[in-house]
Parts: sequence; structure tokens; C-alpha cells
Amino acid sequence: MQPAAAGDAASARYTGYLAARYQFESGLYARLESQFTGSSALDERNRAFQPAAAVLGAQLGYETGPWSARLFVQNLTNKRRINGLIFDNLAFGRVGNYYGPVDSPRIFGAELGYRF
Repeated sequence: MQPAAAGDAASARYTGYLAARYQFESGLYARLESQFTGSSALDERNRAFQPAAAVLGAQLGYETGPWSARLFVQNLTNKRRINGLIFDNLAFGRVGNYYGPVDSPRIFGAELGYRF
């Protein structure tokens, strides 16, 4: 866990990352990971907050010699969170609508690698 520096606008007070990997003798491996973010303000005036949350990921892979292959899932639970400051759309007046960037949804992937 890392505390945020004093004065960091919209920073969560605590963030953390934990990963565990188990490697089989055959070259197969499994990995689980969790990224935790504490509650944080969504605007510079502290009018809106989002609760603390954990985003999970998983991998299954195989490594042999210079070759590697893996299947992975990012954001396993498909948690949608705002990842930056929100703002009012002042072109239409203060109507209570806020806009902000959102984290990526669940992503499935595959990777094949070769080390030279």
C-alpha cells in the first residue's frame, strides 16, 4: 500500500497491487493479480467520490526455452470505474451531469512470444 502525497488532487489515499504466480515443472503457470484503489474524490472540489475497489486479473501460460504463450483476462469482474477527474459540461449550464474517462472493460487476450 502506498499513501498518496499531500495535495494530490483526486488521488486515492491508498493504492496497492498484489500478484501470485505458481510455476509447474512442466512449464505451465497460473497467475492471479489484484489492484486495489481506495476511495477518491472525482472532482477538485470534493463534491463527488467513488468507493474503494479491487480490479482482478488472471493468466494461464506455458514457457519452454525461448518460447512462451499465455492467455489472460484483465478486469476479470468487468468493474467500471472513472480513472480521472470528472467535469461539468458548462455549455448547457449546471444540470448535474458529469463527464470523465472510464477504465477499460473486461479484456481477453492471447500472446505468443520468442526471446532472442
